[in-house]
Amino acid sequence: MTTTCVSRSPISLKLEQFLPVHQPSDDYFSLLVPRGKLGDGTASEVFLFECPSTAGGIEKIAVKVMRASRDSLNEIYGLLRAGAFEGRHPHIVQAYWAKFGRPEVTSPDFHSFEWVSVALELADSDILKVRNRYESVTQLPVEWSRWMWVRVLEAVNDLHTAGVYHNDIKAENILLVGQFPNYRPKVADFSLAVASPMPRAGSTGTHFYNPPEVAAHLTYLPEKVDTWELGVLLIVMLCKAYPWDNALPKDPAFGAYMQTGMLPPHVAQYLDYGAQDLIRRCLTPDAHSRPATAELLRHPWVLGLPMSKPVPTATITEVFAPAADPTPSEAPETPSRAELLGEELEAGADADADADPAIVLEVEENPAPAPEGTGLDHLSF
Repeated sequence: MTTTCVSRSPISLKLEQFLPVHQPSDDYFSLLVPRGKLGDGTASEVFLFECPSTAGGIEKIAVKVMRASRDSLNEIYGLLRAGAFEGRHPHIVQAYWAKFGRPEVTSPDFHSFEWVSVALELADSDILKVRNRYESVTQLPVEWSRWMWVRVLEAVNDLHTAGVYHNDIKAENILLVGQFPNYRPKVADFSLAVASPMPRAGSTGTHFYNPPEVAAHLTYLPEKVDTWELGVLLIVMLCKAYPWDNALPKDPAFGAYMQTGMLPPHVAQYLDYGAQDLIRRCLTPDAHSRPATAELLRHPWVLGLPMSKPVPTATITEVFAPAADPTPSEAPETPSRAELLGEELEAGADADADADPAIVLEVEENPAPAPEGTGLDHLSF
């Protein structure tokens, strides 16, 4: 009798520690029916499968396949910490099982330690697809976007409470489940997630969504990266555009924002005063002053309360810095925060600060449905 020795990488051995304990039986996997490929991600492939439902009958699932790597380790660990396998939060993607191997389109094969497969609930769309589908519409309806974005904010806040920091919040990572227009948003893709709020070095996230400290390759705070990305996501949803190409002083649009504190005209024209105020808080250039998600949940625009006062024309210093000394003439002249931050970004200096403590958010088990009459009724797929 010949014994086959399977070589195991350190990553695969580490992954095995985090794979969920409760796995379906071998009989379950033998009943999986492949139905083709759904698409490709940056470092993954997604396949459609039909499988037996726990309630009887057949259900469709999405199986995400990744190489056994640091990204797949982050994905599994992030899903576990987020409670995705238990369906703990209604707006975090539901995960069913995770297993070594790569299920092929022709027949499932789970015998390779080079691959990791994760079964997820099947989404009908995502925010990016909805945004791109209506090219003739200058912006998606405000109330629909508000409801969707607030649900995402609640989910990200819950992640922070659980000690998970997503770090890649973007339109294509917000899956939409259900029937149009009453979609339920689901935060997905934890391949860049981290489990510590401590300052980190290196790169993370996606180009257009990067805060200035990440764009400049400085030390960043994972919690505050999520806040910035949420602000860019809201602009994408309300304005169907990005505010700038790079969050660096050399970028004309971002440089103007650093000097004036005002959002670029091509996005500001679609935003009411409350939305502008919320977004400007999310996009606070100084990460140490950027609010945590728990603070954003108390903003008037999030609560649906009107903000009658217009956003003032002011410098970044006046918008984000504490009140000035009542007798500035007696104080020595100091550079503004915008000037200091601009110099720091250009020089590549490191920044560090303690992360704000997370605040537990109680999430309703049965969240309110999307409001009717949100302005999307006349649109159809």
